[in-house]
Amino acid sequence: MKRAWALLLMMTLLLTGCARKQPEQENTKTPESQQTESERLAAEAAGLYQTIADAETFRVTVEEPDGTETAFDIVRGENDGNVAGRQHAFADYTWSIATEEDWKALLDSKDRGYLLTVASRDGKATIRCCSESDLVTLEQDGKTSYYQAVNPKEGQEPYAGKLYGNLEMIARDAVSHQVWAVTADGALSPAEAAEDLAEQVAENYRTAPAWVDWRPLDARAGKTEVYDVYLGEPQQFCCNMGLRIKLKEPKGGEAAYWQAGAGLDQPDSQGYCGYGSQVCVVKNQDGDWAIRDRGTGGYFVDPPVAYEKATAARLVEIFQLTEGETHDWRIPYYLLALPRAELSRLPAAMDDLTEEEARELSRLLEKNLDRTKETGAWTREDLQAVLGKYGDLLDA
Repeated sequence: MKRAWALLLMMTLLLTGCARKQPEQENTKTPESQQTESERLAAEAAGLYQTIADAETFRVTVEEPDGTETAFDIVRGENDGNVAGRQHAFADYTWSIATEEDWKALLDSKDRGYLLTVASRDGKATIRCCSESDLVTLEQDGKTSYYQAVNPKEGQEPYAGKLYGNLEMIARDAVSHQVWAVTADGALSPAEAAEDLAEQVAENYRTAPAWVDWRPLDARAGKTEVYDVYLGEPQQFCCNMGLRIKLKEPKGGEAAYWQAGAGLDQPDSQGYCGYGSQVCVVKNQDGDWAIRDRGTGGYFVDPPVAYEKATAARLVEIFQLTEGETHDWRIPYYLLALPRAELSRLPAAMDDLTEEEARELSRLLEKNLDRTKETGAWTREDLQAVLGKYGDLLDA
């Protein structure tokens, strides 16, 4: 009897222990059977969006009330800055069933606003909505569904709006990308090309579609200044590109686009605000100058060299092929940062320079001595010794 009780007790402990070691995992996802109708419809719409947006390319079209259309191919890695993850916002809306008659009445209405279409490349999957309505249509595999998607926070929170506004951001980003996707004749000098590109950018801002909320009343090219040049392959330059922008309300909602980054200067007597970007320009495969990147600062030409691993000879070669910032302080800095054994090869590398180039490099190395505290203490005497036969150039 005692043995039977012992066996029973052991089995109970084993079963209890197993239960402790293998607890049931909590299911954080709401089962479909427990979803509300709104959640189910939102998930359906989000899934369709993701299907469209996950492709290498898809199409976005905005139709104005007068029938004018602006269409963009959204290409992954090119003009898709705000595409990823946008489907998550669909759950912020309250979804309900609408009818085809509701949609047709909206399209016939003078108050519909702009019509936005997000579509797969083959046109078999689409999402459509209007700027002045909560109605949405989904089309997939020949089946069209009609819904209302109401934002319960619209009118209560600053950035809470219709689904149209959420998706229109993709189209606005495409316009912004297109504004700066300009080229200039490769025969132009960097200074001439910078001016040409600035004129084109200003023209693109002036002629942006009416539905773009940041479109200025006017845009004019301002001052351009090339500050870094690489003459190797591919040829490159970086410049400060100024624009003069006139807005209806310099401190209003349209200014949010322009105030990002460095922002706008105060309006002048004619109502124009200064706006500037640093722009990196590279010759493309057709031999034309093309804008590769832009931002508020920190741009330099990008020669095909790993500075931290470069030899003295390679850095001197890049020195010959550059003008401006990289020429004046980046190359001298990395030369002075070389191990002393490698730097001892500098005089031999300088034999390929003209006398004027050797004098200039020596002068720039001396000018950058006070920046070597990060890489080791240097004196003028140290530099003169390293330069060897070129050391006398410091006194020339």
